[in-house]
Amino acid sequence: MFFCFAPSSALAALSVDIKADNQDSLTLSTSTQPFTVSLTTVDAIACQLTAPTSSGLSPSASFTVLPGDASYPAIGGSTTFSVTCIDAGGASLSDSVIVILPAPITPPTIDVKVNGSDGPVTLSSGSTYTYTWNSTNSTACQQVSPTVSGVTLNGVSSVIDSSNPFYPSTSTPVTITITCTNGTVNASDTVVVQLVGSTSTPSIDVKANGSDGPITLIPGGTYTLSWVSLNSTSCQMNPAIVSGMSLIGSSAPIDSSNPFYPSTTTPITITVSCTDGVTTASDSVTINLANIGTTTTPIVDIKANGSDGPITLMTGDVYILSWTSTNSTACQMSPSVVSGIGLVGTSSPIASGNPFYPSTSTPVTITITCTNGTVNASDTVVIDLAITPPPSPVTPPSGGGGGGGSGRRHSSPPPSIPFACPLVNDYMRIDFNNDPIEVMKLQSFLKVYMGYDAVTINGVFDQATYDAVGNFQDKYKDEILTPWGETAPTHYAYILTLKKVNEIYCGNNVAITPEQQHEIDVYRALLQSGGGVGLPIVGYQTSTSTEVLTALVPITSTSTLAIAEPINKGQNLRNLASAILTTPDSLRDKLQCLYEFALILSVLYLLGAILKNVLYTDTSENVLKRFIVGWSTLVLGLLGAIAASYILNEYCLILPLIVVLIFSVAWVIFSPKGNVSTIEGSTIVIEESKIDEKEEIF
Repeated sequence: MFFCFAPSSALAALSVDIKADNQDSLTLSTSTQPFTVSLTTVDAIACQLTAPTSSGLSPSASFTVLPGDASYPAIGGSTTFSVTCIDAGGASLSDSVIVILPAPITPPTIDVKVNGSDGPVTLSSGSTYTYTWNSTNSTACQQVSPTVSGVTLNGVSSVIDSSNPFYPSTSTPVTITITCTNGTVNASDTVVVQLVGSTSTPSIDVKANGSDGPITLIPGGTYTLSWVSLNSTSCQMNPAIVSGMSLIGSSAPIDSSNPFYPSTTTPITITVSCTDGVTTASDSVTINLANIGTTTTPIVDIKANGSDGPITLMTGDVYILSWTSTNSTACQMSPSVVSGIGLVGTSSPIASGNPFYPSTSTPVTITITCTNGTVNASDTVVIDLAITPPPSPVTPPSGGGGGGGSGRRHSSPPPSIPFACPLVNDYMRIDFNNDPIEVMKLQSFLKVYMGYDAVTINGVFDQATYDAVGNFQDKYKDEILTPWGETAPTHYAYILTLKKVNEIYCGNNVAITPEQQHEIDVYRALLQSGGGVGLPIVGYQTSTSTEVLTALVPITSTSTLAIAEPINKGQNLRNLASAILTTPDSLRDKLQCLYEFALILSVLYLLGAILKNVLYTDTSENVLKRFIVGWSTLVLGLLGAIAASYILNEYCLILPLIVVLIFSVAWVIFSPKGNVSTIEGSTIVIEESKIDEKEEIF
């Protein structure tokens, strides 16, 4: 970052620090955002700006760079401001700051068709239909009508007939709507399917960026209009942003160069009116532009383990900070737990030994201050450490199982967990990309309320958490497993598992939605019938969990539990690796794992020995063949055992089997017995020795 041309004794007093908007590296949010470059020095008598241009500079200079200035970064590029200062002794010191303007993100698109048409589509009674969808520049898609579910980026539904709940009636058309996102901007498309004889009055729904509005844009942001009209023959937009308006459609992204873009003083209202020739229906949406730095006050919210605090940790527990801010351009944390703090973020787990971990005598206070360049806002959370451990648990009454005695209830009320109701709000699994805070809340419940002492509150769905969830499900199997038709724990914190956790924690009954009940009924029917049912594939995904393992079931995004299934949780290889690398907690489990490992190796060794003896006799010319048969059996058997261990969730076997597999493959490659030329040479020597023996006899 800096260099010097003076002895260390002269350099010690000189300091130079150049920043952009008080940051050592600044990333602009829009191409219209100004920024301020400021220089702070100690003992400097003269300074020189060396980049992007060369000019003299005051040792305490500050200047603002506006869009259009020669030093303003180009879109997709950056500008580096460098300065060199000297002190009275001639010592020199330099510093620099980089300002980046990212290229705009290409907005996503989505196109939905029914029977190859953009619709509306009118079916005769008894006819079927199929819908397809294709998206570009998207990272995830979700079907929002007629049900809510995650879908792939591109796909085709099954054939939908009159027995399907997605089939329209003469009084109620069906709207197929899919929304896709790139993580920043959303796009939606809709097709209406109706039956011949529908007599409903016209309707119109217009949205901006997928919202009914009003919406507020950050300067430089774009908005996209989308609209859906039913039972209409024509539509008209005012002002006419889209020409040749269809009954269903969306606009191109509308940016600051468009005459219908709002200003900080004048919002814009878009109205769409549709008619069937007799009746007219209208809908409107309003778009505002935020006046950052003048009229919009920044807001910041910091939480520890999902709570506004103060929270109290038990010895050995960890905590995770999370924060969000709005109407801000920069944020700073004090003390600096996280470097390079963003406007929204999450810290790594902060454990004992970290300088910001509390002690029993000294709590820790974390403060985040955010600014829009003019106004500052702060929020604080306090983390404390309990002086005494939680009440000792006792063995539960008979019939309370808890999975092999590892689950226990407290004889007195358990210590409070610093979280609000409902406690858990997300589905979690050992190989999901889980929210660490949600995992910590689940682990806190399992450890503190249920007495699963092997659980560590670390934000990772590890083997101990996996086992505890299974024990909890087995303890309450009549409420969690039986409604699904399951008899064994699934170890997946899903609908009924989360429902029971929240009921115990909050002390009241928690209802599930009709969509979730439908999912449970469909899955149970699937298990009982041994096959699929006539549901459309679109909007359903096959889960790799037993709780929704073989069923094609809708993944709901709303519930009275506030449970929101992310569009694509995916498998988290880091969490899966942590499960594989975690050893069993109890001595009994370790011995069982060791026994299973030894049994697998013994069976594979015996199988290889039997096959090579059955297939080839023990002669010199069969040495290579017997070698290949024996070791191929072992290698293939190890691959099958690794796959079976993963499927059966025997994670403790996977790592040792992989190690044996690596050594086996290395032995096959580098062993002299595996070298054909060596074996052939040995055979020649043997044959020559036999000839010599014959010559001696004669």
